Amino acid sequence: MPLNLTESLQSIATLFLEAEKDTDEQLQQRLIELGMEPAEARQWSILMPLAFARAAYRFQLPELNDEQNQYVQCKMESESSDESHTMKLNQFAPYMLAYSWASDCGQMDSITSPEYNAIVRRSIEFEAIQSLRTGAIQTLPPLSLEL
Repeated sequence: MPLNLTESLQSIATLFLEAEKDTDEQLQQRLIELGMEPAEARQWSILMPLAFARAAYRFQLPELNDEQNQYVQCKMESESSDESHTMKLNQFAPYMLAYSWASDCGQMDSITSPEYNAIVRRSIEFEAIQSLRTGAIQTLPPLSLEL
């Protein structure tokens, strides 16, 4: 039975903190043990940190929300070809749910700062965002994901 993700965001946040030192594969296994299907676990392990990092820095770096930064080159693990697709981040439910939750100040009582920060630090864009903040780079590099 698939996990009701909307009701389980707190459990997922706690799990990210517990898995802070884990590999991506270990994190995905923990998400599967929480009740997710393998494809769901892979998407959540990648897209939730991406959403949280973008939400966390949205005021300091408004360019994170620029139209060109909303697209991603995606290779779906379930497809047999090596072809990638250009997709918009809002096409992914895990991204949208996580971004909404991370952006909602009213929800901050349901997540601790260590949980929030553990999720943000796991983002594949975390280092690039830090470089943007310091001026070391001017734009985010193109985003490419294997989901």
